[in-house]
Amino acid sequence: MTLLFILLTNDFFGNAAVCEQVTNYGYLMTKIGSVSNGD
Repeated sequence: MTLLFILLTNDFFGNAAVCEQVTNYGYLMTKIGSVSNGD
């Protein structure tokens, strides 16, 4: 558990940009889905 925490902490700054991109992509997919569903 401690090792996992260390790995997550070390990767946090590197993964922050990736997570942001994934979030933006998910938001975009949601908007496209809403448009195609007619909402």
